[in-house]
Amino acid sequence: MDNERVTSRLSDNEGGGGNTDRLICYTNVFKRLCPFYLSIGVSYEDYWNGDPEIARYYREAYSLKQDRVNFEQWLNGLYIYNALLSASPVFNPMHKTHKPEKYIEEPIPITKNAQREKEREQYEDMKQRMTDFLMDYNRRRGEKRNGDRT
Repeated sequence: MDNERVTSRLSDNEGGGGNTDRLICYTNVFKRLCPFYLSIGVSYEDYWNGDPEIARYYREAYSLKQDRVNFEQWLNGLYIYNALLSASPVFNPMHKTHKPEKYIEEPIPITKNAQREKEREQYEDMKQRMTDFLMDYNRRRGEKRNGDRT
């Protein structure tokens, strides 16, 4: 869709006549844009006889839909990229094992709440690992001290 300027100027010289090539007929603009608006869901009746705000709302909705589709395609590419990275050792003759890496186990979090939840899960997991490590360390250290005394 083009962003065109529609001029109200009659001609280059204020009195009429002169160069009329710059004049844009509103009917021609509306006729040219009609297929676009029909393609994004505006009915023919609403386009020609309805509230002009409807066209603006449909155009904004179309823009939001394009942004969402673009993001979904980007996310799809991210998953494909991760899959290729996971499989790349198989195709690399210089790699030691020639076994694929582990592919991501969960969907990639895309909302703020999902990201916070994933971070909280990672924090809890690291906290549990550290607690287990310290308990094991203290147990070994205690066994070592008890073994030295006897």
